[in-house]
Amino acid sequence: MVHREFPQKFKIPHEKDGGFTLIEVLVAFMIFAMILGLLFGAVESTQKVLSIANNGNRIFENVQSALFRIHEEILSTYINPNDPLTYFIGNPQSAGDEETDTLMFTSLGQTRLMQNAPVSHLMGVQYVLLPEKKEGEYVLAHEQDTNLLSYGTQAVQAEPLLHHVLSLRLFYFDSHEWVNQWNSTQSHLLPVYVKLVLKVRAGKNGERTFTDVVPVPLSTMMQTQGGSVSSVGGF
Repeated sequence: MVHREFPQKFKIPHEKDGGFTLIEVLVAFMIFAMILGLLFGAVESTQKVLSIANNGNRIFENVQSALFRIHEEILSTYINPNDPLTYFIGNPQSAGDEETDTLMFTSLGQTRLMQNAPVSHLMGVQYVLLPEKKEGEYVLAHEQDTNLLSYGTQAVQAEPLLHHVLSLRLFYFDSHEWVNQWNSTQSHLLPVYVKLVLKVRAGKNGERTFTDVVPVPLSTMMQTQGGSVSSVGGF
């Protein structure tokens, strides 16, 4: 038998040892790190979006809760021209470039629905903006005077309703036009509508404005007794 030898260039090379080279490992780590970076970036962006959305919803809920409280109390506004303890007074105020209007009025704290029910009683209500620690921001406070015969402050109960308020503007419709102040001790009347414009801080540099228009039922009844009430305009 004849043995033939292959020339050197035709010899079958031996298989190299198993494993990866250092360069291959480094490249793999770089690709893995890039993928992790993309994943973490996507997760972080999603968390920021969710945080902004949750913060926006929380602001909306807080503002709606405060406006609902004001709305309901204005609906129960009561004045009697023959009773000096009843009033509805809205004063325009300003702090710098922002409006910080105040509103104070008497409200029926209880309503007698049945003949033997407890007697209705009046309470004084005031809405005012108080400065917060951060400059340019206020807290919307609700102050309630449960004893109108008291000349001290012991009967006044203060309650913060909303933080991070930037401004509060109040307008009053007198059946002909909108005005920015009201004093029932002079006119002996209530406005037909009250319009609230509330601006709050939304995020670090954002702002949101909320508006509500509240009818005053007793005003409509009082003015109807003395004459017709014209239609409302200017919303």
